[in-house]
Formats: sequence, structure tokens, C-alpha cells
Amino acid sequence: MNDVVTFDQVTFRYENEDTLLDALSFTVKAGEFVSIVGASGTGKSTIFRLIVGLEEPIAGTIYLNGQKEDNRLGKVGYMPQQDLLVPWRTIIDQISLPLEAEGKRLNRQQLLTQLQAVGLGEVADAYPKSLSGGMRQRVSFLRASQRESSLLLLDEPFSALDAMTKLHMQKWLLKQWQLTQSAVLFITHDISEAIYLSDKIFVIHDKPIQQVEVIDVPLSRPRNHQQLDSKLAIQLKNQLLQSIKVQGFE
Repeated sequence: MNDVVTFDQVTFRYENEDTLLDALSFTVKAGEFVSIVGASGTGKSTIFRLIVGLEEPIAGTIYLNGQKEDNRLGKVGYMPQQDLLVPWRTIIDQISLPLEAEGKRLNRQQLLTQLQAVGLGEVADAYPKSLSGGMRQRVSFLRASQRESSLLLLDEPFSALDAMTKLHMQKWLLKQWQLTQSAVLFITHDISEAIYLSDKIFVIHDKPIQQVEVIDVPLSRPRNHQQLDSKLAIQLKNQLLQSIKVQGFE
């Protein structure tokens, strides 16, 4: 199985701030679904900014698909915490942005079908100002998923959604992941969500981040939410909660 992203002894800090990453190494392999959990402010989103090239390490090397990449902008799909929708573009035009950037032919009907699949078909020609926070988040998620890449980074994509919409979007994400076979790196504060979605969970315990604890999720695929009631899932959830509690996380 090929590596889609590797951190090799990566160190990073923002100017005039304490070190966030200290010689951090980890690997995500092709097709894996990996969730990252840990306390707010420990550097999870910074890891994403480094992967996509919005920040550069002060030491160490970042590899994409086995190659050292100094220019990583535009090479992975990325959904940040803020939706960053363009106010003057309609919803359907928002999700077509990555396709336009790659010079690809647009298929309006295919885009409409995707919007309908996440409950946004009726607002295809609306503008962002008319959408709720949860709807804007779904648009941002769809936009990120348009880019053809071996890796998709999702930073708390479902945090603003109501419980039922969140369940629907989790199922939809797993279906899309199985179709595209891209690796997914997924930040969440929801332990149950991490267990339901993931092959592996990276647990961050310390600041600065010197290593991640890698926990395999022992649930079979395809997944369903009933598996979260299984003995294995409950044991894993308790293990994760205890681990977080020991480190002083909320």
C-alpha cells in the first residue's frame, strides 16, 4: 500500500509563538480513513495547513505520494473549519470552483445530483448569504470533494450540522470514500464519529506534538451506526475517553 502523505521529523511554530510540532513523524497510506482527535489548540488544523502548503515547516520533510513536495498548493482536497464561500457565486458555482481551476468541463446535471444527495438541490442557484451555517458547511464539503486527489483533508466538516443531518452526511461520506478510494484525514472532537468513520485514529496527547498515538478501529466494513453499540466499539470509546481524560483534555 503506497503512502499518500508522510511527515518526517517535521517541526513548526508560528512567528513569536511556542513550538506546535516538534520532530513529528507519521504516515497515511493510500485509501485509509484516518481521524485525528485531541484538545483544541494542540495543532491539528496546523497539520492540515502544512500538508496543503499554506504553511512550511522550519525543519523536516513532507512527502506526498512518496515524493518530497515543496510546492503542495492545489495538490490535495481541503475543507478548512471556515467555509470561505465566495459571496457573489451561486451554490452550484461554488462547488464547481475546483473543476474550473483544473480546466475541466463542467456538467451541471452531475453537480445538481450531488447537491440533491446532501439536501441542497433546491438552493443550487441561491447565494451563500441565504444559507444557514450547516448548509454552508455542506457546500464547502462538496467543493472540497470535487478535486481529484489521492488525499482529502476535512477539518470538522460536520460540526455545525444537526444530529440527523450529521448521520446522513457521515453515511454519504463513507459512500463517496469507497467510490473514490482516496485517503481521508479527518479532524473531529466527536469520539463516536471517529470510531464510526475510521480505519485508524490518531490521538494527540501533548503540545508540542512530538508523536501521535495510532489506534486501529476493530470494526468491519461496510459500517453502520448500530456497530457503535457493539462491545468492541464501546470498549474503544471508553479507551479513548480515558486516554483523553488522563492527558487533561475535556
